[in-house]
Amino acid sequence: YKLYNFLSHQKSNDFEGLKKFSDQNSIDLTKTLSLLELLNNENLIAVNEIYDEVEGDENTPSSTSFKDFDIKSFDVNPSKIKSIYEPVKTIFETKNCSGCGLCVGICPVNCIDVYNGIGKIDDLKCIRCGLCYYVCPRTYLPVKVLNMTQEGTSQIKNYSKVGHYLEAYSARTKIEEIAKSCQDGGITSTCLHYLFDANAIDIALGAKMSKIPWRPEPVILENKEDVLLTTGTKYVNNPNLKSLSELNKRKANLAVVGVPCMMQALLKSNIYNIKIPALNQIKYRIGIFCMESFSYESLLKICELLNV
Repeated sequence: YKLYNFLSHQKSNDFEGLKKFSDQNSIDLTKTLSLLELLNNENLIAVNEIYDEVEGDENTPSSTSFKDFDIKSFDVNPSKIKSIYEPVKTIFETKNCSGCGLCVGICPVNCIDVYNGIGKIDDLKCIRCGLCYYVCPRTYLPVKVLNMTQEGTSQIKNYSKVGHYLEAYSARTKIEEIAKSCQDGGITSTCLHYLFDANAIDIALGAKMSKIPWRPEPVILENKEDVLLTTGTKYVNNPNLKSLSELNKRKANLAVVGVPCMMQALLKSNIYNIKIPALNQIKYRIGIFCMESFSYESLLKICELLNV
């Protein structure tokens, strides 16, 4: 809570003050902004973002440009402040878990498990390190900071609709084996196939169908032939990132395929520079949409209603 103490002892708090805090503590500005979001989420401070209106013309629509922060810290009894080093147990208990699996993948004492969107923690083994709380996409989500991390900038921008992107394409695979078994265009599988073929990666994390009908399971891919195991849409939540725990002792360039909550979790881990070997070996993140993702029980009910 260095940042909270810093803000509590300043007469006024703005963007320049946050830069000063970052310099004094030798940390990246994006980490400071993420901690700011955490304090705001815990109701220890109130953050007002100030924007300038930028008028458009016939060729450019009107937009807003970030100007400054107005931050107010609340006088809170230290004994009332919840520790940020608590595990993500509250996310499990409130049924807010997205099932990404990163908490399992980075836990240094292997005390967490996630299955079908339900998480469990072994309280006797947990050391209250807080890593799972930091990276969880459901504890707090500093969207602007994640966009800054994606773009590699120290400027705060107000993205509309889809966030930061370089180009947009519509495509379909030309690889016959993938085309036969893919759900839509087969582009995710084709990207992995290319990365293996170009020796850009040694391992990839994805999902394949298990022996139980409709239920996927995490899988570690070792070559382009393994990619065929993962083609097609998976309609059930699957904790792909839990497999990271198996890769900490392997030196390899890694690609990860996952839905948005998984990409958000990985980006949060980048902000805090968590020293987990497998995390630092990820060279490519391939995000896919999740509008067709259900719990296993919900999918079975849908299949029953449709007589599938």
